[in-house]
Amino acid sequence: MKKRVGRWICLAVVLALLSGCAVFTEPSHLMKTPDAKGDQRTIYQAVIRALPSGAKLLAPSKPEKTSPIELRDLNGDGEEEVIAFYKTNKEDYAIYTLVLRKEGDEWKRIIAEQNMGQTLYYADYQDVTGDGKLNIIIGTGSEDSVEPNDLTVYELQGDKLKPILQRPYTEVAVGNLDEDKAEELVVFLHDREKMTAQAQVYKMKNGSYTIADTLQMDGTINGYEQVEIGRATREKWGVFVDVAIGAHSAYTDLLIMENGKLRNVFAAGRAEEIDGKTFKAYSVPSEDINHDGVMEIATLIEPPGAEDIAMVNIPWITSWSRWDGKAGLIPVHENYNNYEIGFRVDFPSNWTNKVTVRTHEKENSGSVSFYYTGQKDEAGQLPLLATIEYYARGVWKNKEKKLTEEGTPYIRLRNAGDYVFIAYLPASSLKLSDSAKEEYDRMQLSQEEIESLFQTIRF
Repeated sequence: MKKRVGRWICLAVVLALLSGCAVFTEPSHLMKTPDAKGDQRTIYQAVIRALPSGAKLLAPSKPEKTSPIELRDLNGDGEEEVIAFYKTNKEDYAIYTLVLRKEGDEWKRIIAEQNMGQTLYYADYQDVTGDGKLNIIIGTGSEDSVEPNDLTVYELQGDKLKPILQRPYTEVAVGNLDEDKAEELVVFLHDREKMTAQAQVYKMKNGSYTIADTLQMDGTINGYEQVEIGRATREKWGVFVDVAIGAHSAYTDLLIMENGKLRNVFAAGRAEEIDGKTFKAYSVPSEDINHDGVMEIATLIEPPGAEDIAMVNIPWITSWSRWDGKAGLIPVHENYNNYEIGFRVDFPSNWTNKVTVRTHEKENSGSVSFYYTGQKDEAGQLPLLATIEYYARGVWKNKEKKLTEEGTPYIRLRNAGDYVFIAYLPASSLKLSDSAKEEYDRMQLSQEEIESLFQTIRF
């Protein structure tokens, strides 16, 4: 995922500013701006002063980790402008873009541009014209409206924001699909009533935006869970489109540019041609799970022995695969994810297709256990590889005391949210066939390995 330079740490923060005043939160806790470390409070206060009475700052919903206040060099002069978004208490359907520029030792307001909309869905800063200067890309709309959202691309010209593209949209992704000088805009428009959908690529040509290509998509879907541009292979960029269908299911399309045309590598974009390669019972967003620079697509595997478990309670194994460059996928990684509690366990490569998962939940606690499926032991049980237990902080002290009194060995893992995590590794030797025992022994984990494979996740 992209890590942006100028942003606030708190993603969902909306600061209500009443009567032109605000209760100050320490800027260093909210703002992470390496180029302005000594100037954080000054910038924060300048934004507060520039807002009208009764205004409140807005944090865009997307892209991930975009914040209410950013520092960006919009005109390429080497000096960063401050950009913020706000609403007033007098206009419910107006969202303003605030731009401050430093003049001497002070930040002065130069722009307060109005956009129509009730909600700020999108705000990003990319060079989509190829002139080396950043553009502001803004998506606004209304949650209760049946109309599509509004997308506007601005460029800073002197002390004014000039709109260079305005159009309706459902989702948008920005990236360099053909690796020229300018980023492309890939705009998705989905009409649920008419059951139509399309993806359009916009490129700058001769000083204005043109539609480079249009690809018809599946219009019978529920909507888009995530649309993101990333590396599909080491050499090729693509648009990963995670699509919601049915009550809770999903699939992933991958769009690439070939000879100036968009192509869906897995399907033709029609509902009857949805490719089973990327179908999943529940939505899991695509990401670079193994941090190798290439995006992976998730599918869900039902663990062996879970056939009689209700779908909502199945402890799915997530299989991550990358595009093979043709029409298929190459598996690269597996893990178990518990999004509700906030943790995951990455599988070593030698666990692939040889492990099942069992979970047990109680009030304020729970566990997940991983078992070797190659052979049962002499008692008819699958050999245990590892168990992770989690306890709400309020009940952990009693559990910790009990473990200490009983002399039970355990491994303390990192905390996540309101939970404490511990792990158990099997100590007893099992009677298995020579080949199964050799394989099982290779799959067992050390303390260092379980600590490394356990990860906390946040949403």
